[in-house]
Amino acid sequence: PLIDTTRWFRALASNTAQQSAAEREQLTRDLVKRQVVGAYYGYAAALAVRESSKKSVAVAEAQLKLIEIRVGAGAATELEQMRARAELARNRQTLADVESLVSTTRRSLNTVSFLEPPADVALPTDDLHPEAAVTTFEEKVPELPTIKAADLDVEAAGKLATASRLALVPVVSGQFTQRFTNATGFQNQSTLYNAGVGLQWRIDVPTFQNMQVQASAESTAKLAAERARLQARDQIFQDWNRLEAARQKAELVQAQVAAAQRASQVAKDRYAVGAATQVDVIQAERDVFGAEVAQIQARTELATARAGLRLSAGMPLFSDE
Repeated sequence: PLIDTTRWFRALASNTAQQSAAEREQLTRDLVKRQVVGAYYGYAAALAVRESSKKSVAVAEAQLKLIEIRVGAGAATELEQMRARAELARNRQTLADVESLVSTTRRSLNTVSFLEPPADVALPTDDLHPEAAVTTFEEKVPELPTIKAADLDVEAAGKLATASRLALVPVVSGQFTQRFTNATGFQNQSTLYNAGVGLQWRIDVPTFQNMQVQASAESTAKLAAERARLQARDQIFQDWNRLEAARQKAELVQAQVAAAQRASQVAKDRYAVGAATQVDVIQAERDVFGAEVAQIQARTELATARAGLRLSAGMPLFSDE
């Protein structure tokens, strides 16, 4: 064929579809990054909780030894000794659960990253600074891989729709042949030439139906692209609000930890002089452990939220990337 507009536009549509596939590959990379970040911070949080749990076990052991000394001296009752042993057993149970959590999160991180996680991972530090306005991140929506891929899908569908309409345009074909022979016969020519140009139309019911199908596919692709834009904006909005909530929570939990630690020390001092009960000391230590776990969770949520917002907006995870 010399001129086949239908095939030309189909080839252009295939090239556009290839570009769309490349954008979706980048989208897959971003999804993997999100999984790795979540697994990494989850592993770091598990390690931090394990350290806090070990500290609680050490405090319970020291408390039990003190109670045993006091019981031997007649300054404490057997009930207090049983309570101290029960508290130590409870803390050791918590430590066993945390050890299991560390192993699980370590395995998850290894699965998503194909790297062996280090034995010690520190929680990220954060100065609790607020991010820019949500509209700043929404402005980056057109540059997201998912939006580019959706726009390219619309472009490819439009080219296929054009190709279906161009099926009504005739295909112009040409042919040229040359023949050599030593049996000239009546023609008395040893070389023969033949050239021609032909037009080919195909007008039938399937052609018109295909035009309608491709037009519908183009409309569907446009709706899908618009939906992708709305979903991307909603995701950024949710991530931004999740980040803001995590930031405020991280600020408040710092005061909670300080208050719990102070209350624990006061309870110990009062118990030493007989102004507080053993139950007060145990409850204060539990409050410290709970506050520390809450702080670890808040720091993890904040780090994950910052990373999630940057990934949702198509920005690098770190400023030096």
